[in-house]
Amino acid sequence: EDSFTVHFRTTTGVDGVLQSTVGAWGPLMMTTRVAGTHGTLWINGDTVCHADAAGEREVPIPEDLANPAPQPPPHDLFQTTYDWMHSTGLDRAPYTRLADAFRRRILGQTPDPNEPVAATFRDGVAGQAVLDAIRRSAREGRSVRVETV
Repeated sequence: EDSFTVHFRTTTGVDGVLQSTVGAWGPLMMTTRVAGTHGTLWINGDTVCHADAAGEREVPIPEDLANPAPQPPPHDLFQTTYDWMHSTGLDRAPYTRLADAFRRRILGQTPDPNEPVAATFRDGVAGQAVLDAIRRSAREGRSVRVETV
């Protein structure tokens, strides 16, 4: 249960792959890459890059979205990427921002205009339908459609 690979095709014909493992030895590699007809965007750690016919360039992170750099412990204190990620607090800053957005909404305060629109219960049900389709596909060894919710 520490690894997965999901191949998918959207209703508009976009093909994609999601892959993850937290039990691998070696340095952390967290990359998100989106390729389209006008170029490619990718996130590698805290760096966002864009490449197209004009070349490759780093996209500056807006100051209000920048997170403090995590402080990694010595390498001899952990064994897997999962251990390293959670011992450094790599995910602490983004989740702190998320918790702060939840707090503001719970208190009825005006959301920060720069934060995304909050997910709804319907969004959660739709996400669960995707996970159900992934599990069904793995169990049946074939492609399956996500059920409409």
